[in-house]
Amino acid sequence: MKNILILTISWAVSSFRPTIIPRSPFYVKATNKILNKWGNELFSVSSTTTDLEETAQRDIASMDEWASACGVERCQGFQLVATNKENEPLDVGAMTTVDLPAESPVLFVPSHIIISADQSKNEIGYIEAAENLFYKLGTIDHTPYFYLFLKLLIEYELGEESLWYPWLNSLPRYFSTGASMTHFCCQDCLPPLVGNLALSERTRFRQFFKSISYCDLISQYTKADKKLAKWAFNIVYTRGFEDGYGDVKIVPFGDYFNHDTNWEIQGQYDDQGNYYAYTTYDVPAGSPLRMTYTAGDSSNPSFLFARYGFLDESSPATFCKILIEPVTQELVDTGYSHERM
Repeated sequence: MKNILILTISWAVSSFRPTIIPRSPFYVKATNKILNKWGNELFSVSSTTTDLEETAQRDIASMDEWASACGVERCQGFQLVATNKENEPLDVGAMTTVDLPAESPVLFVPSHIIISADQSKNEIGYIEAAENLFYKLGTIDHTPYFYLFLKLLIEYELGEESLWYPWLNSLPRYFSTGASMTHFCCQDCLPPLVGNLALSERTRFRQFFKSISYCDLISQYTKADKKLAKWAFNIVYTRGFEDGYGDVKIVPFGDYFNHDTNWEIQGQYDDQGNYYAYTTYDVPAGSPLRMTYTAGDSSNPSFLFARYGFLDESSPATFCKILIEPVTQELVDTGYSHERM
């Protein structure tokens, strides 16, 4: 299996040869702003920032142009299309209009626009008080997501001067994740397992929101903006994934692959941190291009509902839950557990 992966990546590199391109105007302005401001006590918030109202229009076209200017390459037939049902908030996913053989290169994203937790921590600096809190609460494994969260807040404050502004302006504003639910919904409207998972997402968000106060690079205005913090939290946890080497990364444009149990797309990073996506089997024209959000484990759709806010109808485990009242000792003896439903 390792040999196959190596051959696939070599093919992808030869098909999408990364070229050195001039930094985009977005990148130059964002870099200058960071270097000039990080020595100061507070960040200033740009007058032009992403509109976070749930009804705000998502600017996909500008993001697409920005991605191309930054060196993103996609295969022939690759398209971003609306995937939501009528009267639902806009959801966008990838598809192909041409047949794609197995192991075909589909997407290349250069490393300089990929947002890395490790790199964000290096830029922001070690925040001892926040990490001590995470350790105390037993959530130290979520610290990479926290530094991504801070990075997004900083870039939001830069507004149009951020390298990532066109991407930020293309992202969803509405979420139905556990972090966005009320306590009543988690406890009284959901089955026990998914309710507890959703409640954990809510609790983690509160921890993140509290920990913003330990970061000196973020303005007091942003530290008090719970709506902004919840949006950034949802972006990080619905679009950030472990890279297999101990880092957590968000891949702009590559984050438009939706989820399916029978995924068509597999992602991989090269030694320079560039991202490549290729097909896992023969994909006919007109098909969606999707990845897996669960590393191939389709046994826990409740996690997907709590973390990402959607019901995974492609998972065979989605429709096999049953709640029985009352729970008798005989049911318990046969292995029934109400808390796992």
